[in-house]
Amino acid sequence: MTAPIQVFYSDKADHTPDSGFWDEVEEAPIDSGWFYWYCFGGCIPEGDPIGPFATEAEAQAEADDEEAEQVASSGPQPEDFTLSDCGPLLSQTSVDIVEGKSIGVYSCHSEALAVVRRRMESDGFYPNIWKIDDHGGETLIDIEGNQV
Repeated sequence: MTAPIQVFYSDKADHTPDSGFWDEVEEAPIDSGWFYWYCFGGCIPEGDPIGPFATEAEAQAEADDEEAEQVASSGPQPEDFTLSDCGPLLSQTSVDIVEGKSIGVYSCHSEALAVVRRRMESDGFYPNIWKIDDHGGETLIDIEGNQV
């Protein structure tokens, strides 16, 4: 499990050689700015801070992009949903949980996504959704069916 991302501001005046905010090549503190790193609350971060960014929004956007790339490269997890074409001429969409039961077979992709949305909302649990192509390829998608 990847640690949650924390976005924070750090001032150059606080950057020391042992703080993780030190440029080893330049032998100088890293500039002030917005950073992010992976860290469970109350624990030591997993690696050095990433940044600086000019704004909190820029740091958060970069962190979100990196997290999406990591999720996509890890593939479907046990509680994630999968959508697969099935039926005559692949005209239907099957919804399944990776290590669980089949949710059902639906007449179209949008109907299948509507079922997934309702299930997520009723359970209050929002796992990833994967589109499995006819060759077994996996693509991470959002609740609208767009590739992430």
